[in-house]
Amino acid sequence: MKHLRYHLLTLLLCLSCVAVAQDRANADAAYRSGNYKKSVELYSKLLKQGESPDIYYNMGNAYYRMADYSQAMVSFLKAQKLSPADKDIMHNIEITSRKTIDRIPVNSDVLFLQWYKSLVFLFSINSWTWISICALAVALLVFLLYLFMDSLTMRKLSFYTSCLLFGLFIVSTCFAYHQKNMVEAHKQGVVMRDVLNVKSSPTQKASNVIVIHEGTVVDITDDDIPQWLGIRLTDGSQGWIPVSSVEVI
Repeated sequence: MKHLRYHLLTLLLCLSCVAVAQDRANADAAYRSGNYKKSVELYSKLLKQGESPDIYYNMGNAYYRMADYSQAMVSFLKAQKLSPADKDIMHNIEITSRKTIDRIPVNSDVLFLQWYKSLVFLFSINSWTWISICALAVALLVFLLYLFMDSLTMRKLSFYTSCLLFGLFIVSTCFAYHQKNMVEAHKQGVVMRDVLNVKSSPTQKASNVIVIHEGTVVDITDDDIPQWLGIRLTDGSQGWIPVSSVEVI
């Protein structure tokens, strides 16, 4: 009976994988044929079975072709959250942002911070993690060689190599940790209303700080007040908007 149960589970798993692969193939085929609405429906179905940056990316492309730029931005940002180092996703976010009404200037970081962030996001979190694991494993192996080598030259070489690899382990671990913190701390939303007044305080009677439009990306700074979100725009402007006015990433 145990063997029968195992075979049944294996069969069900295989059938599930085949169904997912077929749904993915159908979604891709619908996109290629220009049936973008159908492809979005199929990609949404796939996402219910598990999130994937590739599926979000493809769905964003379908929304973009449909000229639904706010939903395209939502999809691309969700893809970026799962794969922060993907340059194609970054490119599509930039292209989609040009389709929105608002042209809000960006307050750039100082040069050192820009360089540091580009280095941290050079690889994904998983890639940095694998680099750190491999570096530590090889460092320990080389250090063992150092302990058992008779040649002074080889001992020096293996010692300095193990130090360099251990340094790589520390750096890559820190980068993976910092990237994870940056992604989790950087909470964003996409405006889903045609026109939205950003308020100076979390009440409809408050004065307007700025007017923004559908598709604009905002950084969420405060979500503790019911029905309201504190936001910051790329130019440094801050204010409050209703929760219902944005889709939180």
